[in-house]
Parts: sequence; structure tokens; C-alpha cells
Amino acid sequence: NDFGPGTYVFRYTVIPDQGVCEPASSLVTIFIEDQLELTGDLQLNDYCLGAGSPLVTLNYDSSLLNDGVYDLTYQLSGGISSTTLLQNVSFSGGSITFSLSETLPSNEAITINIVDLGPTVYCTSAINVTPTTFTIFDIPQPTVAVQDVCFDEDSEVTLSSVFQSSFELSNETYAIDYTLTFPSGSVQNFNTGNLTFSNGTATFTLTDAVLAEDGLYMLTINDPLNFTSPCPLQPATTTFVVTPEPEAITLGIVTDNQCDATSLSVEVSAPALADGEYTINYSVIEQSSGTTVVDNTVVFTGGSANYDIDIANLADGNYTVQLTSTQNDTTPCRRVFDFNLTDTLAINGTPSDADVPSTQTFCLADFEPNQPLVSDLMTNDGGNVVWYEDETSTTPLDPNTPLVDGEDYWAAGDNGGCESPNRAVSVVSLVQTGTVSTSNAFPAFCGTDNATLADLNVLAPNGGTIVWYDAPTDGAVLDNSTLLQDGVTYHAVEEVSGCESTTRLAVTPTVTTVPAPVVTGDGGALCAIDMPTIDDLASNITIDSNFDLIWYADASSDDTLSTNDALVDGSVVYVAAFDAASGCESPRVGISISLTNCDPEDYNSLIPDGFSPNGDTINDTYRLVNFEFIFPDYTIEIFNRYGKKVFTGNASTGPWDGRSAAAAIGSDVMPNGVYFYVINFNRDNLPPKQGRLYLSR
Repeated sequence: NDFGPGTYVFRYTVIPDQGVCEPASSLVTIFIEDQLELTGDLQLNDYCLGAGSPLVTLNYDSSLLNDGVYDLTYQLSGGISSTTLLQNVSFSGGSITFSLSETLPSNEAITINIVDLGPTVYCTSAINVTPTTFTIFDIPQPTVAVQDVCFDEDSEVTLSSVFQSSFELSNETYAIDYTLTFPSGSVQNFNTGNLTFSNGTATFTLTDAVLAEDGLYMLTINDPLNFTSPCPLQPATTTFVVTPEPEAITLGIVTDNQCDATSLSVEVSAPALADGEYTINYSVIEQSSGTTVVDNTVVFTGGSANYDIDIANLADGNYTVQLTSTQNDTTPCRRVFDFNLTDTLAINGTPSDADVPSTQTFCLADFEPNQPLVSDLMTNDGGNVVWYEDETSTTPLDPNTPLVDGEDYWAAGDNGGCESPNRAVSVVSLVQTGTVSTSNAFPAFCGTDNATLADLNVLAPNGGTIVWYDAPTDGAVLDNSTLLQDGVTYHAVEEVSGCESTTRLAVTPTVTTVPAPVVTGDGGALCAIDMPTIDDLASNITIDSNFDLIWYADASSDDTLSTNDALVDGSVVYVAAFDAASGCESPRVGISISLTNCDPEDYNSLIPDGFSPNGDTINDTYRLVNFEFIFPDYTIEIFNRYGKKVFTGNASTGPWDGRSAAAAIGSDVMPNGVYFYVINFNRDNLPPKQGRLYLSR
């Protein structure tokens, strides 16, 4: 332990202790190697691609490692996997620097780690160096392109190759500042507002209002990224051109006297053309017949020109001169190629008096938000006129003058400079309509109301007539007597003097139709013995489970009946289905009441089993209960126990008083005992009923 690193040779001798063997010895070589210990950290900054090889600084504890020359092994990971041995690296003073010569991936985090220090033979070096991570940034340069445009057009700007912080093409949304240098040299700063990038590309628009000059522009974007770039970027800049519209052709018609012309010239002013020619077609048309009396062309190569048109031989009258030209050059930003100029003149001619309607009505709704103007006044024959405020005024009205309700306007015939000697008057009526209103756009009706459009509560703001349509636009006019349909939307306008409001009011009624109840079974056929009430009729009525029944004494009265009211034979009661949710009823159904629907088998109590004719006024006669009402045609025969008939009765004879009408029997007072009866109901084919009764005095 005290010798330090090195190679040491020792002789090892064994001495015998019994004196027989000679001493023996052997040489032993011992190698002691210094264990290298490297403790520290690595420092390596991020690099931009093209900035040279990355330099690594290793700071280490020099107290643990002697100055000297060593072999250093490091590993790289993260987009690359490599192990590199640096030989004969001089360590001194606790810090060394070395460069990385590997081809490294860009825009990926790379980690460098020291894995060995040598040379060593027997010992493993103790490495305790903190690794570090770095990135080689490759930031593509964003580009910008701008469309060349014509003056008064928008230009589209395309910004491309824009990355986000993950170094992938951007799909973010954010705003960008940019600078625009105008042809005049002035510079203005702008902001795009939020742009949404897709795969690194976004577009925005330079409006024609911004591009107010023609000429060469420069657009510069200094920082198009949404994060701070680790590497310097060059500004994205480009130039573009705004080209003005080329000078257009100008045509002119010159006459020495428009009302009595003796000469007519065509004046032309046009820019010089690089190639191609201008052709002007001119014609003179007689207004009364529409006949073209002069037709010719002029061809020239640009600049200014003046051409005379021969009108010396034209007859007296009014004429229209028409010039047309097609500019067929290929100059950029040419927008107008066809030109047309029309003028009028007269040769010893005076225009006819104006033919105008005596009254003219204008619907103000047709002009909203503007008003009708003098230019909207019409003539009956479509002729040219000049309008004045009165019959003698010398100043024509401006065509843009708003019309005034009730005012008269005076028209003179005009042929393009000459006026008729007389003026015609037209009185203007301005009709105001408004939007129809309602307090309830969703009214509710019952089907039994038979409601029509006339029942809808709508208001015409100007006191006009309500007109109904079946559609929000166009559609058919509906008569006010049209029955309302459930859920159908109707559209109303106000009509005043033939003018209708432009906005239609939509009204959608709800029409609740309640089906009438159905009378089933025996209907109103009941038995008086049961003392039936209206409630007993309900079992013979079928309605929807959502509805209730409501009862009336007649077909139109508002007075309802109680379900406890007794039924009267021969009467008619009326029933309707009632919807509590809407308050609507169905049509009423009449039910005829008959209280004779009794079955003797069900009402044995109608036939007594005995009586006591003893004169005490209690049960003195044998009476069939209500038979004269229920079975008005009944007959009864009573026999004694020997089969002899002692009584025959019906509704007119009354009950049996215990006496016999058969003299052959002897005394007419029948004794106590059992008697037998046969009853014939004589109704509904009911079979006769036989039974016995007991007479007790």
C-alpha cells in the first residue's frame, strides 16, 4: 500500500524447519494500477446548424485526477447512438474542452455522457460526470409572397415555411406584425389579426383601401414565429406591383346647334397603343322611324382625332347619334373594353309635347330605405322628358330630387337639348304602408269556432286593408273567409291604394278539433224503474281518454246539465267532448231518452207476490208497478187454484181488487188463498210470465 502505482518484483522463499529439504524460492511480480476517478459535469450550449462543431467543456475535480494524458470515451444518444474514443487528451487544471465531429441530427435533443477514462488494464475507472443535453437547431427561413394586382383590387399574401416551437410546421393561430413600404417611400406598420396556419402556411389580404397607390410595394415580416427562435432569422420580405388601370378611350359628339344642327363631329381621345387599333362605329338614327340614315366606322391608332359626320342631306326631324368602340389592346389591368355614347340632335325639329300620366302613385315601401326621386317619374310613351317644378320654371329639376306627396310636376318633351313648347302635369301620390302587427302571433281557436282569416287579430298601422298570403314571399292571395288550419302559417301585409308593405307578418294559429263522442249500445234507452240520471248515459258514450264529457239541455244553449239530473222519457239531451287543456268542445250529439227499456226478469219487484183487500187502504189492490208506463199494452189473467179465471185486466182496467168478474163462481169476493197469474207483456216479443200470488184479507 505504500509503494504506489507501478510494477514490483519480490522473491518469495520457503525455509524448511525439519532440516531435510533445501530452502526453495520463487519470484513474484505484483502490478499496482492507479484507479482513475473522474467526477464533474459537462457543459454544452445549443448550436445553430452551420455555426461549426459543438464544443464540449468538461469540468472535473482535479484533486481526484492527476494532470496527465488520458483516453476519454463518450456516448451520444437522442436521434443518434454512437460511442467515441478520444485518445491522448491532456487533462490539466480541472477543465478540458473538446469538439464533436459526428454528423448530428437537427431539431432533436441530444445527450452526451462520459462512459470511460483510460488507459486501464486492471481497474475500472470511476466515472461520476453529470451528462448534458443540447440541440442542433435547423430553423428554415419563412417566406412571403404577394400577388401583383391591378389598382382597386385586393392582394393576397401567402406566408409559408412557418414553424412552431416543436419545429414542426405550424398549425397555430396568432397575429403577425408586418411593414408595408409604399411606392411613395412612406412606411406603415400593420397587424394581420389572428391567422390560422395549416402545415406552416397562412394567407391574409391587403385590401384595395390599403393599396391606395400604384407602383412597387415592399412587404416585410421581421418575426413570423409564435416563439422566440434560438437562431437568427432573416426578415421575410418581398415586393409586388399595383398596376393602374390604363387610360380609357373618350368619345365626344359635337354639334353646332343641337336643336337645328348643320354640322356634326366625332371627337376621340385615346392613349397610344403598343399594338392593335381602335375602331369606332357611328350611326345616325331617325327617331320617328328608327331608320339608320348614317352608318360608318373610323379606324385610328391612338391619340386624339376629330371626324366630321355628313348630315347635310338629312331631312328635318329628330335624330339619335350613337358611337360604339371596342378597345382590343392587351394592356394589363384593362377593365373596360366597350364604350358607348348616345346623343340627340334635331334638324329644324321641335320635340313633341310630353305624354305623362295625370297622376303617379309611388309605394314608399318599394324604395326603402330611400325615397322615390324625380328620376322615377314615368311617361306614357317612354319618351325623353325634362321635369320642372311648375309650368313656367326655367330650371329643370335635378333627377335626384326626392318627390313630395301631393305635388305636381311638369314635363317638357326633350330630344337631347330641345324641348317641346308645352308642358304636361303629373300629380304625385306617395303611399306609405307599414308592417302589420299583432299582439298574438300564435292564436288558439277551437274547431267548432269555424275561425277564418277575418278572426285573426292583426293591425294595419296606416289604416289600410289586410291582405293575406299563403307564403312568406310571392304565393297566392287568400280570401278573408278562408278557414284556419291547425299549424298552418299565414302571412299578412297592409295594402293602401294598391301598395303593399314589403314585410309580411307571420301568424300561426292553433286550431284544436275535438272529435265528437260516439253513442254506443242502447244509447238513451233506459228503465224508469232505475230512476236513471245523465250519469247513467255515460256508459253508452265513447270518447278519447284525454277528453271529458259535458252535457246540455239543447243543441245551442250555454246552460249545462248536472250528471245527477234525472232523465225524462221522450226528451233529448246533448253531449259534447271537452278538452280541458284548450277549453275546446266537440260538436254536440243529441241522445233521445226512452225510459221503457225494462226487462221483467230484471225487475221481479214490479210483480207483487200478494195483497190484502181488507179496506184498510194499505195494499188493498193487486197492482203491477209502473206496468201502464213500461208495458202499456200488457194484459193480466188471474186464476184460482181450480184453474178458473177470476180477473182479466190491462192498463185501462186498473188493478185487481180481489173480486171476481165471473158470476158463475158465486160470490164475487174471493176468499183467502193462493191464486195464479199469467202476464202478457206485449212488447219486444217478451214471453208471458206465470206466477202465483197470495190473497189475505
